[in-house]
Amino acid sequence: MYGSIFTTIGDTFFGTGVFILGVVSAIPMVFNRLYKYDISRILYVFVCSFIVFGFSLLLGQGFGIQYFFILIYAFPVFFLKPTEKHLALTLFTYNSLCYIYYEFGDLTILQTVSFTPEMTLAIRLTILLLVMYFSFILFYTNYQILIKNEERLMQTNQELEKAHQIKQEFLATMSHELRTPLNAVVTISSLLDENPEHPDKTTFLKLLKHSSHNLLSIVNDILDFSKLEANKMKLEMTALDIRSTLKKIVETYSSLADEKGLKLVLDVEDEVGKTYKIDEVKLGQIIGNLISNAIKYTSSGEVTVRVEKYKNEGLFDELCFEVIDTGSGISADDLKNIFESFTQIKSVLTRNTGGTGLGLAIVKRLLQLHGSDIGVVSEPGKGSKFYFSLKLKSTNKIKQPENKQFKITDEKSVLLVEDNAVNAMVASKLLQNWGLKIETAVNGQVAVEACQEKHFDVILMDLHMPIMDGFTATKTIRETSGPNKFSPIFALTADVMGENNMEYNKYFDGFITKPIQQEKLQAALMSRLSG
Repeated sequence: MYGSIFTTIGDTFFGTGVFILGVVSAIPMVFNRLYKYDISRILYVFVCSFIVFGFSLLLGQGFGIQYFFILIYAFPVFFLKPTEKHLALTLFTYNSLCYIYYEFGDLTILQTVSFTPEMTLAIRLTILLLVMYFSFILFYTNYQILIKNEERLMQTNQELEKAHQIKQEFLATMSHELRTPLNAVVTISSLLDENPEHPDKTTFLKLLKHSSHNLLSIVNDILDFSKLEANKMKLEMTALDIRSTLKKIVETYSSLADEKGLKLVLDVEDEVGKTYKIDEVKLGQIIGNLISNAIKYTSSGEVTVRVEKYKNEGLFDELCFEVIDTGSGISADDLKNIFESFTQIKSVLTRNTGGTGLGLAIVKRLLQLHGSDIGVVSEPGKGSKFYFSLKLKSTNKIKQPENKQFKITDEKSVLLVEDNAVNAMVASKLLQNWGLKIETAVNGQVAVEACQEKHFDVILMDLHMPIMDGFTATKTIRETSGPNKFSPIFALTADVMGENNMEYNKYFDGFITKPIQQEKLQAALMSRLSG
């Protein structure tokens, strides 16, 4: 009697409560799918759960068809991601136990073993408890995944918001930094245009040059950072006198320090060797950025560049570099993010100092290129010390400065391929001042036609032009049996990635970046025309 009552109660509980538990258990997994916008799987979970539970509850007989529908649910387990399979297996086990519970009385084992109603009830209740246990495990596991997904989404959202804010701040800063020198260039140019003999002409020209260099410095920061981010920058090690190199770097910033009444000191320890293999340009960028920042945030006192020998390993010396200032210092909060891209110190001084916020990020990446890193020690009001180490190979051979004079005879001719009329005019005047005969072409197609007609000693080829671009034109010239098949061709480009393009290197003899610097153009021409 009691067994029958308990069985009825158990069946009723199973028929309602356990089914509800199963559906509730599936809800987190459904929401987990929603995060991935996988509607087909969501529908599949609902439909299969309904089929399995429905047939298990409504069909008192027919083991085969119910077992078939359970397998329908289990089959897709093999197509799920590894991280999802345990969820489907758990739900499958849950469904199977539900089926066994309902069909227990019809199982073959009861035909060979006699169970009392109490034992049958105990077994069914045990299975029911297992069903509830697996239901809880399924619910709890999915709930934890749901929570983790929510946390991950919140973190991703916060990171995106932070990145968006940083970009907005960077664009605002960049707009200010670019407009400031541009304003000077435009205004001074207008004044000189109105009055070519203006009494302040000399001062204006100096300001014009200073503003254009500032503008170039900002653009170079952005281009260098782009190169570093794309892993397109390489080290070019040359044997140099370390003291002379450091002295030259420091002297570059002496006038900047003098303007603020600061003392700029270079202190190289006696134990430091004389000659090392160094990438002079990148070492100049690293130390130069640190000196520039130190001067920027120091209102009085001094900035010291100190170099010490840390240790020796055979032919290699590990040198420790320090840039120390007596400036405003950096707070603990600012120190956390100081080497991130587009970051500036959030202090009152920032409004007066300006800058792109790329300097320290460039320094960090340049040092990583050397297999090193940078550290900083600072306190607000007590100045800062930036430090890093470089493992440099010592050598007795030193690169001697070239004494070649840039002498070009009148017979040398240059084909300048440039679609921008202003750029073509400026470059032509510069080349004519060096005694070169200049012919111009407005695009690649005109250049190819000109190269079929006569020989040129050097071709300067802009890369981005209408009708036919510079690369296509150069490739055509190289692959055609004309008088310029083997003529040196230099690419004129503002593309920071171009010079590292293997396809480009097959056809060009070198790259001259825009805006064109006289020294670099002169060096390129000297390598082909001098003598």
